Amino acid sequence: MLICRLLPVLSLMYFFNSLDRSNLGNAKTDGLENDLHLVGNQYNVILAVFNVTFCLFDLPSNLMLKKFSGKVMLPLMMIGWW
Repeated sequence: MLICRLLPVLSLMYFFNSLDRSNLGNAKTDGLENDLHLVGNQYNVILAVFNVTFCLFDLPSNLMLKKFSGKVMLPLMMIGWW
């Protein structure tokens, strides 16, 4: 019965994660560069900064996941990302 309660929540978390990651790509096709007056490779710098910080925080969060349980870390990560 636990899986029936856990799977919908985890599915929603995965959906919002993928939606959030794709927002920058969708925004570029919708005219983000013109709206923010980006020139040259500024958009690429934004993507690089986003991905580097995402990777830097990925390792510590996974190490904390080993120390604390998933029922503590998953809500904290969702609140922290919000």
